[in-house]
Amino acid sequence: MRYLRGLWPLLLVAVLLAPAVALAQYGYGSSGTSQVIVNETNVTLPPGGSITLSFEVKLVSGTTWGTQVQVSTSSSYISASASPSSGDPTFSGKLTIKVSPSAPPGTYEVNVSATGDDPSEAPAVIYVVVESTTTTTTTSTPTTATTTATTATPVSTTTSQPPSTVTTTVTKTTTTTVSSGVGAAPLAAFMAVVIISVALVVGLGALGVRRAGPAVAIATVVPSAYLLAYDGALRTMAPLHYYMLAAYAAFNVVVGAAALLRPVKPIHIAIAAISGLMVLAMILDAVLGLPLSSVHLSAVGAIDYFFGMGAAPLSSLGITLSFTSLMLLSAGASGASIKALRG
Repeated sequence: MRYLRGLWPLLLVAVLLAPAVALAQYGYGSSGTSQVIVNETNVTLPPGGSITLSFEVKLVSGTTWGTQVQVSTSSSYISASASPSSGDPTFSGKLTIKVSPSAPPGTYEVNVSATGDDPSEAPAVIYVVVESTTTTTTTSTPTTATTTATTATPVSTTTSQPPSTVTTTVTKTTTTTVSSGVGAAPLAAFMAVVIISVALVVGLGALGVRRAGPAVAIATVVPSAYLLAYDGALRTMAPLHYYMLAAYAAFNVVVGAAALLRPVKPIHIAIAAISGLMVLAMILDAVLGLPLSSVHLSAVGAIDYFFGMGAAPLSSLGITLSFTSLMLLSAGASGASIKALRG
């Protein structure tokens, strides 16, 4: 039972995960009486492109009154406006989204909320995927052929017309599939992963104080491997995160195995520091909206990516469960190593 006293970082992360998952699943407020509905939540546009969507502000409860439509974007490269911008729910309108010609490829976010007397509980989120456009121009060289014939008749000259210039534009389009996983079964799976991860940390404590941290560090390879194999957004849109995760997994295998064979103080310091930094990095990524990537999300969108259980594009139930397990096991490895250093 003395080992349990060294798990305070693990328990702290578990407590922090609970509100994050609740926010991702059930919205970001509880006093709203309206709901914003858009006809599309995932669009693909080229730089300089635009699209007009339909939206509806639907009265959920209470008495209809003056309500404003508030539109915000995750980047200055994306602009959006609603018309009308206010009304008495239930009412509908049009939402125009424009992409700057200089917008780099990536995924951006547009949030549409109802404010005023009948505010919405959560914003309607539209993900705008900006794809790169490659233009190839093929120009033929004009050729003029002149034929002159001298006979008894007057000289005649025949001139052929130069061929026209042909311009071909090739646009690369990628379709992003929106998966859905919100419900009782995903929540049950989340709770099962939390319980298994915590039980694994506690169970590996039976190896002893000096070997528990390295053993838990090696266990983080399982969720890390899943993310490296199946999180396509991590690999293509956040390559720095992808390679850092790969390096973290390799570090845990090599250093963890070495510590199991010969548990020395420098190795415990390394595991405590690196695992703790991993937990901190995941929290900062969620809060700051994946800043070191081409995915331009708000904190709301990033929380949905980590803990939305497939409620947002780019994520899935497996990704949520893997991130959850990785965070808990990393916190456990750090806490167990700190305990070994104190002992």
